[in-house]
Amino acid sequence: MIGDPFRDTEQYKRYGVLLARIDDRLVHGQVVVGWNSVVCARFIVACNDRVAGDEFARTIIETASAPSDITVIALSVNEAAAETSSGVFRDGGAILLFESPADVLRVLDAGVELDRVNLGGMHQKPGKTEVATAIWLDDGDRTNLRTLVERSARVTAQMVPTEPEKGIEVILDSAACREGSG
Repeated sequence: MIGDPFRDTEQYKRYGVLLARIDDRLVHGQVVVGWNSVVCARFIVACNDRVAGDEFARTIIETASAPSDITVIALSVNEAAAETSSGVFRDGGAILLFESPADVLRVLDAGVELDRVNLGGMHQKPGKTEVATAIWLDDGDRTNLRTLVERSARVTAQMVPTEPEKGIEVILDSAACREGSG
């Protein structure tokens, strides 16, 4: 059955989280069409303080083009942690979308245990360097990704489900090599 590998995780069994994804664009076609066609979630949750606190941005996210059987919601990171902990997403499953690794760590700090985190796009911004296609990180991002791994999360980079996963350690190690030789 489609989605089974995503249901055989502790984060799904405990909270109903099918996919926890870091992607600075939050809700977009790769998520709604690409990822959700594989994981079959009933909820897509943008876990982002800025969007949740801005009525216009929240409305744009929550009315995103998604099939009518999928509920798209924007929550602050703390609200997302509380809702996830409550088990509300067990009825249908959820994709949790985070803008940054720091936001994922905040959810972990609130007591939610995620055993798998998918790193999608983190785009070019001042102070960030490209470590893989469409993945630009600064020192804080690198530290936070390593912390996620240390806290028992399996972190992999994968833009779309049809691409192979890459372990984050490989990406961070190759980036360190490139920076050291420059």
